[in-house]
Amino acid sequence: ISGTVRWRTPLSNSVTDVQVDSTSQHVYATAVAYASRRSNLYVLDGANGKILATLYSGNGDNSIALDVHRHIAYATSVDRGTIYKYTFLSGWQHGPLAVQTSHFSTGKHPAAIGVNSHLGYLYIADSVANQVTVINEESGRTLATIGVANQPISPLRVDEATDRVYVV
Repeated sequence: ISGTVRWRTPLSNSVTDVQVDSTSQHVYATAVAYASRRSNLYVLDGANGKILATLYSGNGDNSIALDVHRHIAYATSVDRGTIYKYTFLSGWQHGPLAVQTSHFSTGKHPAAIGVNSHLGYLYIADSVANQVTVINEESGRTLATIGVANQPISPLRVDEATDRVYVV
């Protein structure tokens, strides 16, 4: 461990989540601007910190989930009750990025998100309804709604080896 910072890249006022795809060496980060509450998902080159893409992700604090098998990134927009879905048509591994953006609603305050790439399940924690919704990524169908403790917030993590989901 060297303790040396490899690069620094300023991203708005406050970074709310970060995920890394170790196969592509891309870093995915969400950040929010204090004055406007506008949020963006940033895709960065892990080798040098260069911003490869800036994608709108609603307002307020965000949580990120990556499906490395389907080349999809998800970001919550807790202030709007929206999940943003970014399908990478090209550039997930290398080369120029081409991204198709869509969104859908699930609950009033999706505060945390996770994905099981092997099963194709998306897990969304709602901090007001105190529940986790399980969605099939391919069909978009809700598979289950599971009650959890009060105000589940980010992070939500999925252990794909055991198919367990952890939320606090």
